[in-house]
Amino acid sequence: MTMMDIKKKNIEANNKRDGESFYTEKEIFKQFINKLGKDILYYFPSLMIPAFVSIANVAIFTRIFNPETYGIYALVIATAAIFIALFSQWIQASILRFFAEFKKREEQAEFNKNLIIILFLISGILIMIFIFLYPLINSAFIKYKRFYLYTVIFIIFSILFENLCTLFQADLRSSGYSKYKIINSITRLFFSLAFIFFIARDILGLIVGSILSCAILFYPMVKELNLINYYRKAKKGFSLSFVKKFASFGFPMLGWFAGSEILNLSDRFILEHFKGSTQVGIYSANYSLLGRGIGLIFSPILLAAHPLILNVWEKSKNKIYIQKLITSISRYFFLMAIPIIVYISFLSKSIAFIFLGKSYHEGYIIIPVIAIAFALWHLSLYAHKTLEIRKKTIVMFYSIIVCAITNILLNLIFIPLYGYIGAAITTLISYLIYLIIIYFATKKDIRLIFPWKSIFNILLASTTLTIYLWILKLLMQDIINIVYLILLIISIFIYIVVLYLIGEIRKYEIEFFKNLFLTKLS
Repeated sequence: MTMMDIKKKNIEANNKRDGESFYTEKEIFKQFINKLGKDILYYFPSLMIPAFVSIANVAIFTRIFNPETYGIYALVIATAAIFIALFSQWIQASILRFFAEFKKREEQAEFNKNLIIILFLISGILIMIFIFLYPLINSAFIKYKRFYLYTVIFIIFSILFENLCTLFQADLRSSGYSKYKIINSITRLFFSLAFIFFIARDILGLIVGSILSCAILFYPMVKELNLINYYRKAKKGFSLSFVKKFASFGFPMLGWFAGSEILNLSDRFILEHFKGSTQVGIYSANYSLLGRGIGLIFSPILLAAHPLILNVWEKSKNKIYIQKLITSISRYFFLMAIPIIVYISFLSKSIAFIFLGKSYHEGYIIIPVIAIAFALWHLSLYAHKTLEIRKKTIVMFYSIIVCAITNILLNLIFIPLYGYIGAAITTLISYLIYLIIIYFATKKDIRLIFPWKSIFNILLASTTLTIYLWILKLLMQDIINIVYLILLIISIFIYIVVLYLIGEIRKYEIEFFKNLFLTKLS
């Protein structure tokens, strides 16, 4: 036996532990691609269509309403989002965690009955809170007074709708989940437009449209989930232990949900205070437009990675496996994220001019900054999965609170000086701080190991892409749109070819896509 054979045998021996196969990069690729394919098949329509409809929302309504009016609407929705996060997301997290457990014990009726009671209790608590807060709104926030009742109804219906969707997801009924997400996005736009064009040219129509959309879907969702029959079949009444079970799991995440909403939305309120609703409108329109597009691209990666990480952890409980898995999958994130940022940076002006009303065009300057910020945020969501599987949610809570406070302090400095540009800069800084904190928080346990060699190669390929796009930009005034589009498509192949030439694209990856292409042709 040669030294090479002995070395190979030792590596193979080290790559086994307790009879489990070591997760090689090739094996991880297969699992990830398979999971990504399933998630795209099951959930991508529920991400893609609502995202496109949301982009259409921004494109249409920024042409109907001026930035000041749109800014007021953005602040109302931001406030509603905070309440929805506080009163709903902890329940959604608990549904996903415990539904399968109750179903396995054939206690689905008890689960659904108690869930219904919790949702109605939450709705009642919210109504009492809003009755108590009304005098404050009536005296201190006069221009928001007319939105108040509609916003309360919107919050309650949104909580009911999102939790029913989560119930479909927990019961592995992805078709139902996708169906109602898609219908809701389309009917919301339809009702909003109907209100604006046939009743009143008022931004309030956007909230009314959202309420009507959720309201008409409530009964069909309840019926399809068979919740009424489950409620009647339940052998036991309301269970306090059930509530405790939900609360013990969901409440630790409540702080993180609240902190993330403050981190993501506080800049709107500070911007309104120092610079007025017009700048809020310009900022929110460009931010929302980009947010939907970036989410559409990055969400499938997270959808595929999360269950794969959980599955590996449940099978092996081996930190080395998880670290290798996370490092390998993070490479695919960088392969997509870096060139996307390059494209968005070069096309930012065109994106704003195509999708937004004229009054909002000046905000294109923040699009590259927000693109980088969103990429960092999605990477952070991916990185802190290791804290979730280790149930170290308190670390996540402290991390997000530090970043939220930092974000507020930075906004108080930068927004008075630079307006919405300052808000974009502080968003980028805050998201970067969160990623750094998560990196060091996981360093002594299941840490995120960045694939630095791959990142260097991707940056090299992206630099080539940047040079090509820069030359294209200098010449674009003399190029007709169809030729420019073709040249943009060619730039994708340039990026891939450079990656191949420097050895970043693996042989098994080429073989996989080659076989996939040949299968499609045959």
